[in-house]
Amino acid sequence: MNTHTRFTTSLAGLAACSALVLGAGAPTQAAPAQAPAEQVAAAAPSQPAATASPFSVDAAAGKLVPIRQANSQVSTWYDCGPVSLLMSLFDRGVTPEKWSGDPADPTEAVRDMRATMGAAPTGNTNVEQVRNGFAAYGFDTHWVATADEAEAAAREGKTVMVLGDAQVAGKYWQEDLATSESVSHWVVLAGYDKDSGKYTVLDPLSGPDANEPHSVGADWTNQFHDVYGYGAVVVD
Repeated sequence: MNTHTRFTTSLAGLAACSALVLGAGAPTQAAPAQAPAEQVAAAAPSQPAATASPFSVDAAAGKLVPIRQANSQVSTWYDCGPVSLLMSLFDRGVTPEKWSGDPADPTEAVRDMRATMGAAPTGNTNVEQVRNGFAAYGFDTHWVATADEAEAAAREGKTVMVLGDAQVAGKYWQEDLATSESVSHWVVLAGYDKDSGKYTVLDPLSGPDANEPHSVGADWTNQFHDVYGYGAVVVD
């Protein structure tokens, strides 16, 4: 397995979403953070229950730390961006500010990340804010517009935050997602296994019984990204 994957168990914006980071010229206008609030409300009529995470935290080793946005208790249905940023930092071996040490209790870290990104305390987050968050921790990033570019960056061992459609993920692990409705979403592309040809995805919308890295093929990333035609933020 590619050494960048770095996790002990098996295998991510802008809204109630998933995130991946890509690179290249950033668009002139930031992509919308997520679907309209009324659409999100329809997709998720009730707040998801917070649940404990079975995963240990070891940022120094660059291990993957799956975090559910349902546990943020901040702006739950819009926290895919800041939560994906937290997971991306762990993937790069950095512990986020205000981190509690417990993946099931990311509230203060999410609040701090929103402030760091220059985002409002609640609501969606955009591409510029995602890049601001990485910059605050000393990381250069670039924007890429296609799934192929995002996948190429992951194969090079880079962390990528990808913006796409949460409903696409549901086609593959629907029972594991908090919603299967069409919602713009950030996820983290955090590794590549050259032997299997699979990519490692961290999805902040994963259900309480599936809060773990997911292994997907290029067909998944292509469909996830192409629904909205958005891109990704790549951490250089």
